[in-house]
Amino acid sequence: MEVEKNSAPDSGATEIAFFDVETTVPSSRGSGYALLEFGAVLVCPRRLVEVGSYSTLIRPADPSAISAASVRCNGITPDVIANAPSFGDVADTVFAILHGKLSESEFFILSRRVWAGHNIIRFDCLRIREAFAEIGRPPPEPKGMIDTLPLLTQRFGRRAGDMKEASLPDILSVNSLVYENRDSSELVAHIDGMKLDSAQTDALIEGCSGSSRFLEPHEVSSKHISAPIIPFYHSGRRIVIHHKDSPLQLCCMGLRIHFGVSAKFVDTAGRPKLNIVVDIPESLCNILDECDKQAQKTSQESGSTS
Repeated sequence: MEVEKNSAPDSGATEIAFFDVETTVPSSRGSGYALLEFGAVLVCPRRLVEVGSYSTLIRPADPSAISAASVRCNGITPDVIANAPSFGDVADTVFAILHGKLSESEFFILSRRVWAGHNIIRFDCLRIREAFAEIGRPPPEPKGMIDTLPLLTQRFGRRAGDMKEASLPDILSVNSLVYENRDSSELVAHIDGMKLDSAQTDALIEGCSGSSRFLEPHEVSSKHISAPIIPFYHSGRRIVIHHKDSPLQLCCMGLRIHFGVSAKFVDTAGRPKLNIVVDIPESLCNILDECDKQAQKTSQESGSTS
């Protein structure tokens, strides 16, 4: 199925890709997941209108992976996907709708998309990356992510039950909208029901997203570290560590980790405790010290006593 484009997005706006996947249910530990279905709806955050959509069934490499448990979970049988394309056949389209568009020179791809969905951080994003790895291709990367699971947990708490999508009939349900082919006005109505007007959407993108690339210590300059206070949905405001105006995400490979039980540290019953010590380079120490310094400075300037 081709990507359906409904209207032109606002120039310069970061489109939000609401997406969902259906997969097999692993029959044993380590057997892994296989994609069976992918669906996405592109939304303009400024006008809260649908600007494109795409959905497709996917035939796994091993159809026998569709077990009885898998069918009970999503209703997708081997017969349903018998004539469906493989993931390799639709990978280009999935990449394009999640990642963005080619630059004018077509030498590289511009990421303009924020990913959104329910429990996508812990499940859907991992399945997308695994699927691309299986065909030997780099996966799409988001500009940022909005996961409704922690957001709804924060807002509705126990009223939303187990926070599975089937138990959220009166709350935003992105996945059902993707697969039931409802029109854009209904999607907007669900978003508006959570009072995500354009200003709040911008705040969500700022609060939940940011650059998806992790930086090594040598790529970080202390003079570019800051700790601004930003709006964060219904929880008010929070301090976020930034590097060059983007949320700072650090990665430091090859750290030496020492662990063992030591009698120097005991629990309340007097038993020795497991101790873990990590040797970190001076460059990382300096960065963490600067982050702590900037956060304390912001906290004091804001009048916080924490």
